[in-house]
Amino acid sequence: MEETHNANGNEEASGPLSGDSDGSEKNEASDITEEAVDFDDKLKKVAAEAEEYKDKYLRAVADNENLRRRYEKEKSDLLNYGLEKFMQDILPVLDSVDKALPGDPDSDSQPVEAESLLEGVRLMSRLLKDTLSKHGLEAVADEGEQFNPEFHQAIQRIESPDVEEDMVQQVFQKGYCLRGRLIRPSMVSVAVPQNEA
Repeated sequence: MEETHNANGNEEASGPLSGDSDGSEKNEASDITEEAVDFDDKLKKVAAEAEEYKDKYLRAVADNENLRRRYEKEKSDLLNYGLEKFMQDILPVLDSVDKALPGDPDSDSQPVEAESLLEGVRLMSRLLKDTLSKHGLEAVADEGEQFNPEFHQAIQRIESPDVEEDMVQQVFQKGYCLRGRLIRPSMVSVAVPQNEA
C-alpha cells in the first residue's frame, strides 16, 4: 500500500482499499432497493391474486345462493303442482260421475233407473282403474294365489284338505303397489293345509 501526503502533511492511504467502503455501501443500498422493488412487485402480485380469489369466492357464494333459491322454488312447485298431471287425468272420471247423476244432485225430482246407474258405475270404475294404472298403480294378485306375507295380511286362517301350501282363499280388501312398491297389503283369508293327526 502506498502512502501519500496531503496538503496538511497528513498521511493518506491509497491503493486497492481506498474508497471500498463507499462502493460497498452503494452496492448494499442498490441491493436493498432492488429487494424492496421485488418485494413490492410480489406484494402487488399476491394482492392481485387475493382479489381474484375473493372475486371467485363471491361469485361462487352468489351462484350457490341462486341455486338454493331455484331448488326451493322447484321444491315448492313440485309440492304445489306435482299432482297436476294426475288431476288432469282423473278429471274425466269426475265428469263421468257428474253425468251419472241426473240433474241437480241435491234434487230427488228425477228417478234413476237401476240398470243405467249400474252401467255408469261400471264405466267409472273401469275409467278410474285405467287412469290409476297409467300412473303406476297395480293391484296385488290375490284369490287362488299362493299366500305371500310381503303382499298379503292374513286376518283369517282356514284349514283345508284341498291345499298343500298356504293359499289366498278370499280377499276382504284389495292391496295395491305403486310402481312396484307396496302401498297397501291385501286383507285376506288364508287356506292352510289341514293337520293330519
